[in-house]
Amino acid sequence: GLTVRRGSDNNGAYLGYMPNLGGPSDVSIINQGTISADTSGRVIRILAMPFTNTGATNQLNGGILLIN
Repeated sequence: GLTVRRGSDNNGAYLGYMPNLGGPSDVSIINQGTISADTSGRVIRILAMPFTNTGATNQLNGGILLIN
């Protein structure tokens, strides 16, 4: 039960490593639910090493989902 939405800035929403803040880049994510980019023109970026997906990912209504 987690919802991630893109903020009001131009960076988009990040899951995992966020380059603008620094820190370790070898963050792992395990998705067992649904990651949905569902707002037109808004971006969700998943930057994870590794990214394990046993759930679902999707783009709806013009939303953009980028997975490294």
